[in-house]
Amino acid sequence: MRAIFAVLIGPLALVICVTAVLALIARDPADLALPFSVLLCGMSGLILPPVLTRLLPFGEEFIARANRFREQREHWLDRLSFVVQLRWSWSVAGIAVIFAVLGFFGGANSGAAWPFAATVVLPVTGVVAAVIAYAAIRDVRRVMAFLLTVLVLTCIAYWLCGQVNAAQSDLLLSLAISSIPALALAAQSAIFARAGDSVAVATLRSLERLAVSLTFFCFAAAIAACALGVPAAGVLIPAGGIGALIVFPALTTALHDLFPRHVSLDAYKIR
Repeated sequence: MRAIFAVLIGPLALVICVTAVLALIARDPADLALPFSVLLCGMSGLILPPVLTRLLPFGEEFIARANRFREQREHWLDRLSFVVQLRWSWSVAGIAVIFAVLGFFGGANSGAAWPFAATVVLPVTGVVAAVIAYAAIRDVRRVMAFLLTVLVLTCIAYWLCGQVNAAQSDLLLSLAISSIPALALAAQSAIFARAGDSVAVATLRSLERLAVSLTFFCFAAAIAACALGVPAAGVLIPAGGIGALIVFPALTTALHDLFPRHVSLDAYKIR
């Protein structure tokens, strides 16, 4: 339970801070219904599953089925292993830059309003996101990869402003929810890296552990957002899932190649 809490506390803190920012800029109390609903769901998801899991019996048949499911999941996740290969990571990073540029200029040409219309919201949100990301990840390169992934999602949100009529509070909340998968994956991969795994191994192990859960989370959140009348979130949240499973691992690999870690000679001494 402690390991689950260590991974999920960062995304939950992000949602709490975004909810606080929305509470400060909201003019209508009705605009706070969706943020506080997401906050309540996040706290319930953090507390209830670990507690209820202890009440369920796990016999040998369950363990056998779980092992078969894990083997099928590993076979499916092999298709994502290309993101930790250096040549593919730089290619995916370049494609992400292209999508970011297209989203920014597409939103500008359509006359859309920038998601952070207030001058104070952009720097405050950026600083809060960076602080929360570093507190949850504690790895500078992975924090940079996470923030770059969020920047791509922000440009896509800017483009969505020109396509759908979405309120600023809904768009900010959708952006925060779409950032949760990348933050959870970054925190988990950082834990594996601190345990001694290489960049590629830590990323693949984090994908193996969280990819299926994050995929279901993105689809469920997108369906719920569309049902609540927020179509922008129905597009942005699945884009956040793609960013977490493909763009963030590629950016992490590329940044570790661009800024390699310095290893002292003491690490090679035979003890």
